[in-house]
Amino acid sequence: MLAHYLENAGIATVVISLVRLHSEKIKPPRALFVPFELGRPLGNPGDIAGQMDVLHAALAMLDHTGPEPLLADYPDPAPVKSGDWKPAFDVPGAAELSGAALRAECAAMLPPYHAQARKTGRSTFGLSGLTPEEVIALVADQLDGAGSRISSKLIRFAVDDLKSLYLESACLDQPPLSSAALSGWFWRQTLAAQAIAKFRTDFATSDDKSRQMIASFMVPGEWVDDLAL
Repeated sequence: MLAHYLENAGIATVVISLVRLHSEKIKPPRALFVPFELGRPLGNPGDIAGQMDVLHAALAMLDHTGPEPLLADYPDPAPVKSGDWKPAFDVPGAAELSGAALRAECAAMLPPYHAQARKTGRSTFGLSGLTPEEVIALVADQLDGAGSRISSKLIRFAVDDLKSLYLESACLDQPPLSSAALSGWFWRQTLAAQAIAKFRTDFATSDDKSRQMIASFMVPGEWVDDLAL
């Protein structure tokens, strides 16, 4: 591990660890385990105070000079995957899954999505190369079996864009949110999540090897078990 080489060169290091087992095995000189999601070692986006607290906790470990590795646990608990949270704007209630119902739900997402994109000046939407309206139409048509068969790559990117559309929309006019709260809302309360789960099931049983592979990327592993997919 890089920390060992830096320490041997006389440079003190602290590792912020998202997987405790890895730190237990690699044994860096100093490691702070944090109970956050992969990709978010400092916690929730926009939570400046919380992120600074994580950094202060990590830097405080530089005082440790003992011969034995130090692995400390960040004291704050992991965010709860609650499905009770809802965005500030109205979203159509649960309905039977269909292309038309999905289009209606997505229509409620478009104004807050565009407002949030203008507010922040950025968006993670765009993997598919389609507009939000085109992604919605494509996914709805595929759900109904009305559209022509499209490549596995395009459906994967369209699904990722659909997730971005929902999660970025939900952040409008909200204080910093945990990704656990956002994920709980998306996977437990939206027709879009139901549509993606259906694609995953259909693709996993397909004779097309590329679709079988894409199926494994559609729903995060933690939600596969939670939703009994």
